[in-house]
Amino acid sequence: MEAFYRTHKYLVTHLGTPVRRGLMDEVDWSQRLIGIKGCREIGKTTFLLSYARECFAPDGRECLYVNLNNFIFTERTLTDFAGEFYAAGGKVLLIDQIFKYPNWSRELRYCYDHYTNLRIVFTGSSVMRIKEENHEVGDIVAPYYLRGFSFRELLNLKTGLDLQPFSFDMLMRDRHLIARDICDQVNPGEYFHDYLHHGFYPFFLEAQLFREPAQDDEHDPRGRRALHPPDRAALPAQTAPPALPDFAKRAPARSTSVSSARTSAPHAPP
Repeated sequence: MEAFYRTHKYLVTHLGTPVRRGLMDEVDWSQRLIGIKGCREIGKTTFLLSYARECFAPDGRECLYVNLNNFIFTERTLTDFAGEFYAAGGKVLLIDQIFKYPNWSRELRYCYDHYTNLRIVFTGSSVMRIKEENHEVGDIVAPYYLRGFSFRELLNLKTGLDLQPFSFDMLMRDRHLIARDICDQVNPGEYFHDYLHHGFYPFFLEAQLFREPAQDDEHDPRGRRALHPPDRAALPAQTAPPALPDFAKRAPARSTSVSSARTSAPHAPP
């Protein structure tokens, strides 16, 4: 268990989250069983760790992040692990990649029924039908869907602004005032192509601090620097291969190899 606490502290301390996701304010964190669905690489792990950093001390023992890819869960049950964490005073267990664990819904139901003061937040694949296909937790889980970056979130990331979301009714009623207020702060058109190109998935942030400035056509869909063929004109001129020595020039060439000679020989009748 101590190894998990150390890993949790390291991940939370070294977490880089330049943008606070809007779903953070939509989730009812008082629910005892919360499921976060989303596409691969959409930021579910970062979302869990962001919640832990925002609401708990990194070196505390009340909140713990675990990834079910860990080999320990091939020998130890989730209920046993959660029970030990709960007995030590744990309050919030953050479980990543729940679908990697067999019979996960049954064990989550056991934790829900027996560890009454424990809150569990887990992540799963976007294709999981948490309530419809898992009757053990269908009546107790609160599912949420984590989507990719909105254009507003990208603008906040690029400009350092704090643009707030608007409801559909507000957009229909005050769209001109809202557009004028935003355009007074930033020109959205300067960033729209970046959003269409690589702004939806947050993994473009991985290389943001390490790549050099380049034109738009010099990046792949993940925002990383693309590889280009070398400029042949800039390469040093190739020298001619060294000449063969005289004895190599005079060596007679073999016209037929052993294998070809055997192949070309007439086949004797049986």
